[in-house]
Amino acid sequence: MAGVHDTAQSGWNSDDLPDYEAQLVRTLSLDLREIVESYTALYAMSDFITGMTDRYALEAARMVSGIA
Repeated sequence: MAGVHDTAQSGWNSDDLPDYEAQLVRTLSLDLREIVESYTALYAMSDFITGMTDRYALEAARMVSGIA
């Protein structure tokens, strides 16, 4: 997954993410403070996604694609 790869490349520091990935983190209000390795990142992402309602998932997709 590109987001995990980019976060790993930044040394797991969300302040050093490329612009697009940083915008995703801000838009979705993702908390990356405790992410320090790939397993934790993938677990946090799967937890985030499974907790989404259908309505929020559609809203997030629109925000990320620039439709909203």
